[in-house]
Amino acid sequence: MLLCNALVSNAETHRGGVREIRLLRPDPGCVRVEVDDWAPPPVVRPAPSNWTSEGLHLLLIERLCARWGAAPGRAGTTMWAYVPVVAPRKVTHARHT
Repeated sequence: MLLCNALVSNAETHRGGVREIRLLRPDPGCVRVEVDDWAPPPVVRPAPSNWTSEGLHLLLIERLCARWGAAPGRAGTTMWAYVPVVAPRKVTHARHT
């Protein structure tokens, strides 16, 4: 959820707003989060000495996912991030006698 919030906040604050949000399941091991914005590419992670809130959004995104990037979209840019999915563990309860 925090990753989605960071992608949306970045689009709203620095990229002209959100056009569309998608959650995709390209394979059983991950979820791909996509946020389309209105700004043209590129999305570039700034050097730490030049960080604004955009740089901090991108740093947070980088830390929360397996990989991320941006590509030209239909009318702006699509930022995407892959999140690993961990299968839930079966919980067993001990019976007390």
